[in-house]
Amino acid sequence: MRAQTETFRLTGFPMPFGDDAELVLEPMEMLTPDASVVLGTDEGDVEIGSPDVSLFRGTVAGDAESAVFLSFSPHGTHGVIRSGGST
Repeated sequence: MRAQTETFRLTGFPMPFGDDAELVLEPMEMLTPDASVVLGTDEGDVEIGSPDVSLFRGTVAGDAESAVFLSFSPHGTHGVIRSGGST
């Protein structure tokens, strides 16, 4: 059973064409707490630990058909927002 997650709002998120949006987000997990990440090398498999990344999913406030995915890590921020028929 998944732990209950709490949603939060990220306001003033910059969107294309100069608009701002309010995002309704919740944290999400990519791996279970007991998962191990393994890198296959010529010398064999090496356990490398879990990635240092925070993942979030949600919607654009007021757009029930929207979808948001954002990831934050020391290597950068990435994401996809689909709203109003545009990505």
